[in-house]
Amino acid sequence: MRIRSVDIHNQTFSVSFRGFDPGEVDEFLEKIADELELLNTEKEDLERALVAERETRAKVEEALAASHNMQRTIVDHARREAQQITNGARADAKAFIEETRSIAKDYLRDLEVLKEKRITFLSELAGMASMLSEWVERQPDEPGHDTSALEELLSDPMNPTAPELEDYAEPPVSDPSDVKSDESKAAPPSFVTGDDDKEVPGQLEQPVLAGYSEDSKGPDPEPDEDQTTEEEPSPRSSSSFTLVED
Repeated sequence: MRIRSVDIHNQTFSVSFRGFDPGEVDEFLEKIADELELLNTEKEDLERALVAERETRAKVEEALAASHNMQRTIVDHARREAQQITNGARADAKAFIEETRSIAKDYLRDLEVLKEKRITFLSELAGMASMLSEWVERQPDEPGHDTSALEELLSDPMNPTAPELEDYAEPPVSDPSDVKSDESKAAPPSFVTGDDDKEVPGQLEQPVLAGYSEDSKGPDPEPDEDQTTEEEPSPRSSSSFTLVED
């Protein structure tokens, strides 16, 4: 049976001969009751504090467990994300390397094609130069004119040692088609380039024969006798002549 402070306060004793002093006994009982009440109060406070401490400890343990779980979750998520980033970076690097190799192969292939085209172009250019050189060598040299005797004749027509004017006359042209055929024989060759496959004829001017105009197909018409002035013919010559300057 537990003794409470109230029980101590209410406790009474019977009086006997030669017993204790009742006042002292009551005073002592009052002190014991007060001390017991104080101890009970402290006990209740400690019990309440213990309950609060247990609740706090439970909360701390729960928070610690939650933090451990969160830590494991964060670490696992970080590892998975790092693995994904690593795999993605490796895949991107591999794709970039493959693309770079493909581009490099294309550049090398284009470079080889350009080298072949360059070799072909230089070969065609050398062939064109050789053909032009051969064509130039086949062209006849332009005849020169010794004008010293002609100047002597013009300065002194009466000189018996001067040559005849017929020596400087141009040969007659019987048929203009013969002249055209001769001109066509001297035409430069055509060349075919490797770019647009078009013929490029040689750009050389054809000589114009004396007595023929570019727009006419035959010899120039003879001047009318009425329009010519009458002059005394030279004792050495009775026909007109034409000088062609080089």
